[in-house]
Amino acid sequence: MDGVSTLDRAESSDTKIGPKRPGWTVSDVPARKRQQGFASDARAFLLVCLYIADILVIAGTGAAAHLVRNGSAILPQPYWAHVIVGFILFGNAMLLAGMYRFTALRRHREHLVVVTGFWTAVVLVLIAIIYLGKLAEEFSRGWLLIWAVGGWLGLIANRGLAWQAIRALRARGELVTRVAVVGSGAVAESCMRRLQAGREEDLELLGTLGIEDGKTLHNISDLARLTADMRIDEIIVAASCKETSELRVLAQLSTLAADIKLFLNLDAASNGASGAPSILVPIWGRPQAGFSAVLKRSMDISASLLLLAFTFPLMGAIAILIKIDSPGPVLFKQQRFGFGKRPFTLYKFRSMRCDMADDPSIPQARRNDPRVTTIGRLLRQASLDELPQLVNVLKGDMSLVGPRPHAIAHDEKFATLIDGYLARHRVKPGITGWAQVNGLRGETNTVQKMRQRLEFDLYYIENWSPLFDLRILWRTLAVALQQQNAY
Repeated sequence: MDGVSTLDRAESSDTKIGPKRPGWTVSDVPARKRQQGFASDARAFLLVCLYIADILVIAGTGAAAHLVRNGSAILPQPYWAHVIVGFILFGNAMLLAGMYRFTALRRHREHLVVVTGFWTAVVLVLIAIIYLGKLAEEFSRGWLLIWAVGGWLGLIANRGLAWQAIRALRARGELVTRVAVVGSGAVAESCMRRLQAGREEDLELLGTLGIEDGKTLHNISDLARLTADMRIDEIIVAASCKETSELRVLAQLSTLAADIKLFLNLDAASNGASGAPSILVPIWGRPQAGFSAVLKRSMDISASLLLLAFTFPLMGAIAILIKIDSPGPVLFKQQRFGFGKRPFTLYKFRSMRCDMADDPSIPQARRNDPRVTTIGRLLRQASLDELPQLVNVLKGDMSLVGPRPHAIAHDEKFATLIDGYLARHRVKPGITGWAQVNGLRGETNTVQKMRQRLEFDLYYIENWSPLFDLRILWRTLAVALQQQNAY
């Protein structure tokens, strides 16, 4: 076995990545495999859509049954109350039974049996409520029968559509977990065999990345770029109890936006031979993954749309003032590193003179900076120059809350001075962040200041929750009004 997945062989000899070719580059990977989403995020989005579709089906068939039976799609109070109880009972039962999981959805026959059983139980519970509450005179038995049958057919149809979507997404590679193995020799091959035997249908083995001289990971920057471009879901370090030099690379992998796992061969005497006992241990998980990623993205899209609509007149007025105040474009555009250290174009209202614009060697803005225009100083004090970044949020380059993106020159500088600095790129950058609302705004002209900001950024990444985001957004408003460290 050469350590290359079956899919890699099928593409072409130019795309093979194995122990004999330890140096990975992005060009090794076909273009069609790049720019895909993470498998866990795609699966979570599909399941959220299925859950919402079930609610809509139960409510919609209730209204349709009333239209057929009584000539009106507007449900009276007793009817819509029972419809609400119906989808609450069904949705919670499915959630508690784990039926809104991707593995459960793949078991077609079992899933349909559970859906039928739960929906039947819900209908029986509602009939019992009507009977025990002596509400029979308020309900049409014909409506209840049509709703019961129509709801069941709609729920089954939802599964059919979901399975069609799964086939389409799988064909595009969106639901397949992409795995890279770090290691070499018999242990790496043993790891590859175990992965192929256990999860071949939903897993694509990209190949292995070797260890040079038993000390350092060969071309870690290439792996970081490939992780971002290909959306590698898992990176597995293959090591043995006899030779543990591979374990030293774990610290280097901790800054990557992927799940990091350890495949450890437990039999020192076997030297990775086939059949030797081994374990697969999760080390670090990708933050804001799966349902968390779907929830955060939903919050970003809805909030940025509302804020753009609300601030559109203000942004128009700011654009006019900038044009009047000094010559040059309204918007300042600059390349920044985003999620996975992928560059993107950040938008801001121009607050400096045009001849001092996009030069990465220019130092950060400082107090009484002569480059800042009169209008620009007011915009910076109120953080209004950041408003165009709502477009970055809508595009998916940024989030409302996250580590603030720095200029690429500053990122590259501090990455060499501070261990773990690049871990900031494990999530999308934000318009505001936990560091900013704790007084770490403005210039970071020393390593100590940047190290303090990094500590707050990493705390946010490790402790993210929707309520944490709302707390930061609320405090951002207060900090902006206080105008601290903004110049």
